[in-house]
Amino acid sequence: MARAANMSEDQRLAVGLVGEIAARAWLLRRYRDVRWRSGYAAIVNGEGEASDSHGYDFEVPWSNTSLLFEVKSPSDRARNLTEFEMGESEVRAAQACANGNRYRILLITSVLDQDDRRVYELPSPFSPKGRGRFRVTGRGLRYQFSPL
Repeated sequence: MARAANMSEDQRLAVGLVGEIAARAWLLRRYRDVRWRSGYAAIVNGEGEASDSHGYDFEVPWSNTSLLFEVKSPSDRARNLTEFEMGESEVRAAQACANGNRYRILLITSVLDQDDRRVYELPSPFSPKGRGRFRVTGRGLRYQFSPL
């Protein structure tokens, strides 16, 4: 998820793709079976079941369950406070896994600079390990409802 003010939508999408390719390589060094589930997998690999609606980008079979990884890839360096956004499907998936440690965030900073790139494996903000480590910034969530 790249959010530089001067980036076009095409540039933002390209940075996101680079982030997921870097994340896939990182995951493959640690796990035997890595399943790419995001919309980029549909474009790159022609994966029919790939979609951004899952709420995570990678699935890794683990024991009797699966680990779910959401990739966030800002193009700048990590700072004392580094921000990222979670979309609706991501929040929904993370909340569904809130009682455990299945849902994780791979924050990849300096994604466009291979020499400065860093991967941080973070817990879900909704998990016991993540509670108290994150702070909501910005305007929060937007809701719609029908009064009828």
